[in-house]
Amino acid sequence: NLSTRAIDAGDHIHLTVKITDAHTALLQAITLAPWDEYPLNFYYRPFPGSWGMEDLVTLSKLINSGATEETIIDRYKLENFYQIENGKKIIRLYTHITFDKDDEFEPIGTETNPFRDMVLDGNGYRISGITIESPEADYLGLLGVVQDVTVRNLTVTNTNIEGKNYIGTFVGKSLGGLLIDQCFTRESTLVGNENIGGLIGTTVASDVIRNCGMNIKTLSGIKNIGGIAGETLGLIGNSYTIISGGISCSNSNAGGLIGRNIGRVEN
Repeated sequence: NLSTRAIDAGDHIHLTVKITDAHTALLQAITLAPWDEYPLNFYYRPFPGSWGMEDLVTLSKLINSGATEETIIDRYKLENFYQIENGKKIIRLYTHITFDKDDEFEPIGTETNPFRDMVLDGNGYRISGITIESPEADYLGLLGVVQDVTVRNLTVTNTNIEGKNYIGTFVGKSLGGLLIDQCFTRESTLVGNENIGGLIGTTVASDVIRNCGMNIKTLSGIKNIGGIAGETLGLIGNSYTIISGGISCSNSNAGGLIGRNIGRVEN
């Protein structure tokens, strides 16, 4: 019973912790030690990955700042988030993650510092409640700008985004080499100007989207508005959309699947 005795440096304490979606999912053991000696060992993780909302926020700060492998932000390095398998850096979720409306979140990856050369594996979990209100900003979504990235096995729900151009629940803009597989969204609302998609704002010829399902509340914009992609030059296969509140497009190129299609659609 930690409330009945003092805790000294060097104590090793096993805890059972009840957690909520919005916070760190696993706190297995704590070793108290002088902070200046062990600044990264405040709590133990059995393996790297995303264990809660705070982790996604910190990952965004690391990627968007152009962090190197040695950069430390909020006690963490990039290596605290990924495992290497077959030469690929894989970031896995290990819990459902819920954002409250007032929680601040910046999309992971910018035009200057894209989210690149990674696999984001939802591991069957969901991310809920991302809210971004930036009417003058481009490249908005869970991921802002990506290159040579795989996103798989992830559901994103109750997303509300207001921005300018290149907006999607999962990705704002791809620079190429993107694979999105087995990803789903529910109850999302996206508002912007151009290249607004339920899944992704825009893709290029080397991108593949497959086995995905979009259940959207509303999509609204001026040009290139689509249930899966606002604009695509790549391949979309075996995927569907349901848009309960409809699409609003004040200029040109709107569609249930794709706003402007220069690529291929299969099944």
